[in-house]
Amino acid sequence: LMMVCPKILGVLALSLGGAQGLSNFHVDRRATLSGFATSAFIPPAIASVAEPTASTISSGVNREIARKILQIERLNVDSNNNGDPAKHIPKVEISGTKIVCSVPHVMDPNKPHFIEYMWLKDETSDAIIAAKSFQASDSSPPSLTANVPQGVSIVPHIYCNLHGLWIGDTAFV
Repeated sequence: LMMVCPKILGVLALSLGGAQGLSNFHVDRRATLSGFATSAFIPPAIASVAEPTASTISSGVNREIARKILQIERLNVDSNNNGDPAKHIPKVEISGTKIVCSVPHVMDPNKPHFIEYMWLKDETSDAIIAAKSFQASDSSPPSLTANVPQGVSIVPHIYCNLHGLWIGDTAFV
């Protein structure tokens, strides 16, 4: 901004501090900018809320869980590299159209260290087709069972409260 709009910043300095603001502008640019950014002219930034839509979730998926999952996905772009992969990468077992997703992770309420969410996504549409939330006191290992139509490729996901987002291999129903 300072490189692109030096005239605008000069006007801001004048309007915020008069001639003294202009003389101090080069010395204290950050104070001038922060003073302007917190003024009534610019509203404070508001965090984006992920709102699930019909195209992002399948029927039967809890909307509140879907909202949290979408936020997790937006904030955790770096997956599968924080923690032990053997304890965090979700696996699926398929029997007909029944899918059981699980991960050999301990649910420890004392640390706490646990899987907060587990979900399945349709690889083609990127829609959440099944999801489940967990508490640290739930039994180990956490699992999710779902019925998925034939011909769908699914991707299992989990979110660990300490080690973030983990994505498993695509499975074909």
